[in-house]
Amino acid sequence: MKIAIMGAMPEEVAPILKKLGSYKTTRYADNEYYEAVYNGVEIVVVSLGAQGSIYVTQDKTHKIEGKKVDVKSTVGAGDSMVAALAIALDENYTIENMAKFASAVSTASIMSEGSQPGDIKIIEELMNNGG
Repeated sequence: MKIAIMGAMPEEVAPILKKLGSYKTTRYADNEYYEAVYNGVEIVVVSLGAQGSIYVTQDKTHKIEGKKVDVKSTVGAGDSMVAALAIALDENYTIENMAKFASAVSTASIMSEGSQPGDIKIIEELMNNGG
């Protein structure tokens, strides 16, 4: 399975996706985000930092809003998200559960000091509250 993971702010995403091929605009709240499934990529993940993340497949788009938490360190947040995505893919999670899990893992990681992984209890609590 091909998966594309992009870390960008919304205004940076459009030029990236234009270069990759077809895209369409979808509105969430007051921001414009962009969807794309291109060149055989089955899942596009766009990390928007504190604003959350977007998960796009051929037929679904799932948006996870960023959570307001006590940030202790952002070191390793992206790596945590990628690791969670790998687990979710291996375990055949639905796109919704993949989004919740990856968001919960990366959010929990920023609530930890330095590059320490997030606490499993916090990950579970975040999962139960939508990621």
